[in-house]
This record gives sequence, structure tokens and C-alpha cells, in this order.
Amino acid sequence: MRRFLVSPELLASQSFAIEGELYRHMIKVLRLGVGDRVRLFDGSGQEGTAVILGIGPRDLTVTLESPPTAHLTQTLAITLIQGLPKGEKGDLIVQKATELGVSSMVVFPAQRSVVKIAADQRAQRQARWQKIADEAARQSRRSSVPAVVLAESLTSVLEESVDAMKLLLWEGEQQHHLKEALAAPSAPASIAILVGPEGGITDSESELAISHGFTAVSLGPRILRTETAGLAMLAILQYHWGDMG
Repeated sequence: MRRFLVSPELLASQSFAIEGELYRHMIKVLRLGVGDRVRLFDGSGQEGTAVILGIGPRDLTVTLESPPTAHLTQTLAITLIQGLPKGEKGDLIVQKATELGVSSMVVFPAQRSVVKIAADQRAQRQARWQKIADEAARQSRRSSVPAVVLAESLTSVLEESVDAMKLLLWEGEQQHHLKEALAAPSAPASIAILVGPEGGITDSESELAISHGFTAVSLGPRILRTETAGLAMLAILQYHWGDMG
């Protein structure tokens, strides 16, 4: 059964119309018809089965077979704070982090970020990443969709971070290893992971993060790419404290 993301306002109604891009995808691309059943979810945990009642030139009408129910699949709250990478690496990180169960993502312009995003392009880039997260959540059968934010600076991100555990992945750290951070007897209420862009985090950025409660940890002798480090960390945390395996 096909699965689609709709707004919470729509899913709160018994019957409603679907229009715009989703309508075109369902009818023009997937060729769904009257009587077809679909799964609809709102990105915050509510999900239900609906039937297509009618198809018009610009919208289609569906009705829910029963009230939507909660299908929360997230057991571990993780925020990935990612230094802005170059090229299409940001798209890949958003997609795969969503598949691995990240709760939210914050991308920030790091000192070593090669790419610079102009102020008038920020909203467009953030919307692109959010759309990628929406689609990745749909395909991986997540009931919740992580919010993706493009922050103005690392300082603003650190000042707003209130997670119970804050981990800075830094190749410059020689003493503290990830195993020590994972030695806690139970999972923290929430976790933040800070990853640098190509070239990594600078000394001044690491000092700033540590001053805001982050603990610098090493993943071992290998130096991981920026598009690998955060994803590897998500998989480790999901296996250790989450629902993976």
C-alpha cells in the first residue's frame, strides 16, 4: 500500500482534498484511482488508512477508514549538528540521517566550510533539505519527520542546545573515546552530535563547543569524511541505546 505525507490539519479531518504536488504525484505518476487505499501520515506520529473517493482536474478526495492512530517509531532523540559541506553531500547526509532515525538536523556554516550560502538563498536550501527528509521518512516508513534547520552560526546553535548528552566528534581529541561516553547505564533523554565539515572543526570551534557543555570524543584511529562521521555515530547510538538491532 502506497504511503504519503500530509499535513496534520488534513489528517485531523474524516474526509479531505489533496492537491498540488502530492495530487500530481498520486494521479499523474502513480496512476492511483478511485477505490485505491493509501496510508497517510502527518510527520508527527499520526497515521491512518484512507480510500480515494473521487478525482478531479486539480485535486482528489479521500476519506479515512478509521481515526488515525499514533505510530511512533522513535525511541532515541538525537540531533545532528552538521558543519555545512560542499556539493551534494548535504543532500546525502539529510537523507541517510533520516533513514537512521535522527530526530532533528541543524546545519551551520563552519569556519572551514567551503560553501557559502547567501542570505536570500537560505530559505530555498532549507526547504530543499526538508523535502529530502520528508521523502526519506516516507520511504523508510518513519511516522515522524525530522526538522532540518539551516542555522546562522555555530554560536547560535550551541546557545540553543539543551540536550542531556552533547558529543563533539573531533579528530584532535586524543584522550576521550566514544566507549567512555557510552558507558552510562541508561540512555540519556536526548543526544546532540556535533560534526565538522570537510577539514573538520577548528580549535576555536571545539573550545566554543566544550564551553557549552559538549564533550569531545574520538571514534578511533580512522579519519572519517564529513558525510560518514555523523551517520556512523547515528548507527552506533541507535544500536547501543535505540531500536537498531
